Amino acid sequence: MGSRKASSPQGTAADRLKLYVNGVQESGFTGSSISLNQEFWINSTYHHSLGARAAASFDSFADLYFANVHFIDGQALTASDFGETKNGVWVAKDYAGTFGTNGFYLTFEDDTEVEAFNTVLWRGNSVIGHQVTGVGFEPDLVWMKIRSGQADNHVLHDAVRGSNRRLFTNGTNAETYAQELISFDSDGFTLVSTDGSSNYNGFSYVGWCW
Repeated sequence: MGSRKASSPQGTAADRLKLYVNGVQESGFTGSSISLNQEFWINSTYHHSLGARAAASFDSFADLYFANVHFIDGQALTASDFGETKNGVWVAKDYAGTFGTNGFYLTFEDDTEVEAFNTVLWRGNSVIGHQVTGVGFEPDLVWMKIRSGQADNHVLHDAVRGSNRRLFTNGTNAETYAQELISFDSDGFTLVSTDGSSNYNGFSYVGWCW
């Protein structure tokens, strides 16, 4: 990121912040509370987060899916620059403009077959046989960690030891027989445990997969 900050030079207060949903501007969402030429941390050297609140608790994550992200530096564009309606559905289109000095484009293309690594998120349900998918390949190593609900261990399972053996990275415990995975699957893995370290009802988890 550059050293500059985003500002709001619009003379009309309501135009200083706009939100579009499916190509339509939300009338109840305006920047009327933003001062003229007010500066923000966006496009500065400050840490940027997408879908999460920086330096906040693990509960501050958005429940959404990013298809792609355009970050445009130095321009105020409209929704029609990035999407269009086809057969009654708002869809993304190729952006033909420029991104500015510090702009960027995130495609979120699936390159897991090349990197042989992916991260998945899930919410526990305390049901034996809970399938976690979206990895993009059958993992040989899964590193699991709880993200909200309570504190618990970093848990590792690998195909060499088998799904019924686990290790903790944050302790001196020896390898233990504690089956939390039923299997390593073609697009993820299946959970057997119903405890807090991987599948407790309502808790959120992350899995790093190789």
